[in-house]
Amino acid sequence: MKTISKIAHIETFAYLGFFYLLAHGGIFFISDAIYWDDWALWNHQSNSIMELSNMIGSMFNLLGYLHISMLSIGPWLYKILIFVLMFFSGIFLWFILRRQCWISKEARFLIVLLFLILPLNSARITMATFLYTLCYFSFFAGWYFLEKNRLLAICFFFFSFNTNSMLVFYILPISEWFLRNGNILNIKKDWQLGLQKLDFILLPFVFFSIKNIFFRPYGLYEGYNTHFNIKNLVASPLYMGIDLTQLDVSVLLLIIIMFCGFLIFRKHKQMLLSYTTDNRILYSGIIAFFCGIFPYCLIGKTPTFYEWTSRHQLLMPLGSALILTWAFNYFPETVRRQLIMFVIGLSLAFNIQVYSHLFMDWQKQKSIISLLGDSDEIKNANLVIFMDDSENALKRTYRFYEWNALMKMAYSDEKRFGLNMSEVNKYITGEFDIYFIERYNAGTHIRSELENKIIVQVAPLAKDFFRKCKKMFEKKPMYELRIISSSSRVVTSHSLLKSLSTVKGTTKLTQGKYEQY
Repeated sequence: MKTISKIAHIETFAYLGFFYLLAHGGIFFISDAIYWDDWALWNHQSNSIMELSNMIGSMFNLLGYLHISMLSIGPWLYKILIFVLMFFSGIFLWFILRRQCWISKEARFLIVLLFLILPLNSARITMATFLYTLCYFSFFAGWYFLEKNRLLAICFFFFSFNTNSMLVFYILPISEWFLRNGNILNIKKDWQLGLQKLDFILLPFVFFSIKNIFFRPYGLYEGYNTHFNIKNLVASPLYMGIDLTQLDVSVLLLIIIMFCGFLIFRKHKQMLLSYTTDNRILYSGIIAFFCGIFPYCLIGKTPTFYEWTSRHQLLMPLGSALILTWAFNYFPETVRRQLIMFVIGLSLAFNIQVYSHLFMDWQKQKSIISLLGDSDEIKNANLVIFMDDSENALKRTYRFYEWNALMKMAYSDEKRFGLNMSEVNKYITGEFDIYFIERYNAGTHIRSELENKIIVQVAPLAKDFFRKCKKMFEKKPMYELRIISSSSRVVTSHSLLKSLSTVKGTTKLTQGKYEQY
């Protein structure tokens, strides 16, 4: 019987692994990619990383040591560990759910499948959010070991609290343990159980006290995540709903994936259809979903599908998977199959689309570095104002420190400061002066009165994804930099835009050559 059970587990995990690979295997195509806050880590001195870790309030400066050791190997190590740790979080969840006698094995399979592939937390691919992934894995490992190994469970949970939202999410494993072992009607027994697990009950309070007394954020991060506002609990869910309606997925890709999924599950339809649900799945899902978004909404950090704020979706997969699994069961079997395949297809299509866009975004950054390196005009400028007319992954906007990093990679120095057109006023008034440091790739920059500025337009040479791919495989340029000179009289972003409309002497940089444009 044990052999049969092991074979069944292997088959189940193989299915889960296959769909997880479809959903997130794209991470291996961006193994060397650097995005967003990664540029505050990559190509920096160890003391700068340690200072950043201290400033954030990392307990025992663990975050700094972690990044320094991993960066010495390369960005690809982050990507591999992210892929592995997130998958094994799902495996831990599978064993956790198996302890619940009211969840059938078929329902358990669907819950874990959705947990792994729902298109949430696309920001997981960044080095800057690696600690979130590590804490996420540690949390589910601690939950798994809750009744197997007391010391391991405590260690995993304590570490997971380095992502502070886990302090709220911790309600789930404690509640699960209590409901399976306690008796609401027997106060004496409940008191005895509480004393038995007193170390687990006190654990989040001990962590919070140590963190708040000895490891408080300071400097640029002083007061980080402390601006609570009850009004956000109303506004953030509304923004989440609006964001959900703006999901953009290729219809063709969705149809192809749904068809392939139908073929795969045709012989194993019992894995999706033959299950019954208990209302406790719904109740658990609602509580898990609320605990997952509450700490973020409270401080106004709305979980969204686009930009890097998708990192605030970190704890949403469990609640979402439970609620969807319960909801599917209340439809007729034929409708249920279509709904399940649609959600699976939508999740896979969105994830594949995100990774393909991230791949192109990284190609864009490398192209810009190459083009910048061929431009003496930009090299000799002090302030570089970028007009990015191309599409970016996750509908994101490049931050000023990303532009600085791209110029640093091109010229091997930090003399220039790059920003977007909308940020010019802040630069003029000195609001960016605090960022003239190595961490933001502008360590030797000195603010001037705009007498040595240049405006650079980033323009795509191919609009859609497939044409960009074609140019890439043909080794043709996908982007060009259009260099526009403007007068030093410009003092606001509005007047800069006005001056652009009258500029006639514009040059175009493609493949390292200047042409009149």
